[in-house]
Amino acid sequence: MACGFNGARLHQKVFEPRFLYWADRLGYLVWGEYPNSGYNNRRRSFAEVTKEWIEILERDRNHPSIIGWCPFNENSANPGAAAELQQMVWTLTKAIDPTRPAIETSGWIHTLPHPEVLDAHDYTSDPAQLREKWERFFNAPPEGPYPPRRYFNPALSKTDKGTPFMLSEVGGIGWATEDSWAYGKGPKTLEAFYERYQGIVDAMLDNPNLFGFCYTQLTDIEQERNGLYDYDRSPKFDLKRLHAITSREAAYEKNIPQAPQPEVRRLDAAWEVLIGAVQDGKHASPYRYLIGKPGEHWMKEGFDDGDWATGLAPFASDERKRSEWKDGEIFCRTSFEFDGRDLQHAALVMSNNGPPMSGSTGA
Repeated sequence: MACGFNGARLHQKVFEPRFLYWADRLGYLVWGEYPNSGYNNRRRSFAEVTKEWIEILERDRNHPSIIGWCPFNENSANPGAAAELQQMVWTLTKAIDPTRPAIETSGWIHTLPHPEVLDAHDYTSDPAQLREKWERFFNAPPEGPYPPRRYFNPALSKTDKGTPFMLSEVGGIGWATEDSWAYGKGPKTLEAFYERYQGIVDAMLDNPNLFGFCYTQLTDIEQERNGLYDYDRSPKFDLKRLHAITSREAAYEKNIPQAPQPEVRRLDAAWEVLIGAVQDGKHASPYRYLIGKPGEHWMKEGFDDGDWATGLAPFASDERKRSEWKDGEIFCRTSFEFDGRDLQHAALVMSNNGPPMSGSTGA
């Protein structure tokens, strides 16, 4: 509150009742969250996750400081276990507490067909780029046609502008990061820090389409030095100056006109799948793939890939896999037949959820 914030995202942990009591008393706004990292992609964890989440909801739902629930963070785009658990826990949350909005996962992968609230994370360090990006996001005309709903990510589309939207992770400016880490390249001087901080906050406050934002982060932690306070909670900067930057009236509060609502384009247009992945069910197509170094002309027609392995996408290192890919570079080849008629639209949908990937793609 000394820095000008009227709330906090209690990130990836369940706070003790004493903290929530004081948030109630002080009128400090918080989210109810849950500690999770990766295991929610495994179905065998469903029972324990739901059991613990119910205990959290029942313990804390009478705290007026909690204005929303967020059980997961940056979950996978995988349409399998992660999405199943997200949607199941969201429905369970609304059954136990229908009085508050809930977001199934914070980040950029949202799978609810009719979300109550949407968010994204963005650590763009250049304030001008950050401002331009999110002004364009809300004001640019909708692009289309959209791919089938099975690929659809409503948080980063142009199809549902009426849903309340926030950036729930932004900033991450590092300061004195020797032997540690922060997002992007840190400023060199104290004045440069204030300039960047104000630029990022102003980009949020000046956008009438954002109902809120969460700055990353309040204090330094073990692996990051991007806090406004040190690890021991001593302030690193002039709190009065931060307060003045953070607490000024936002465009959202002034009722400045938001971007006009675009016409929602049909999501389920008639697409013909030529090369399919797991989302495409019976239309999934096999790839020839190699983990290692291919021949010089591996992207050319007629290249002999007879000694390459055969598998279905996606290629991953965990139980989402259809074909195993744990490390190293992967190279994939496939072919398809097409009758040559004129195409109105064509789309290539790609997602990288495997090991760090480099190289090139070709057709």
